[in-house]
Amino acid sequence: MRGITFPKKASLQLSVNAIVVLVLAITMLGLGLAFTKSKFSELGEKIEVPEPNYPATPDDPIVLAVNEIGVKSSKDAVFTANFYNEDPAGYYQPCLDCGTPAITTTANSLIDPVWVPSGDYETFRIVLRNMGTLFQLDSGSHVCTLKFYSKEDESTYDCPLGITQGTMKESKQIVLKVS
Repeated sequence: MRGITFPKKASLQLSVNAIVVLVLAITMLGLGLAFTKSKFSELGEKIEVPEPNYPATPDDPIVLAVNEIGVKSSKDAVFTANFYNEDPAGYYQPCLDCGTPAITTTANSLIDPVWVPSGDYETFRIVLRNMGTLFQLDSGSHVCTLKFYSKEDESTYDCPLGITQGTMKESKQIVLKVS
């Protein structure tokens, strides 16, 4: 058997190690990509509009960062508004009216009353849940009115009932662009 040569044991061991390292590297790469994708999809669940960078004043009692808010129909939309109170201190609740019954209720949004001192402003965080199905807004631009109602206590109410349960103090038109 002089003519037959066998590979050395060391070179065979080296190729097995290379295959194991390659399999582990591909596995770790897959796990890293799956983790990154899940984190980015969590971030994409809500569309956040930046907060207004200047306070509300008596001349401009409702301040938004932008007057046109882009939202996706299948996602939540979050925006903030600064509201200035010239009247005696009290609770105030925003109400967004886009002309459809579903969007005017607080059941589909987190719009809680906030105590606003007289001669001062407060920031309201408004969350609109699932624009397309709950709010029944088609794709396109919708002119809405952001209204602030004064209240006697901190209980919430549906916006259509606001006329009977509170007094509207200020309003401002905004545009929701649904895609």
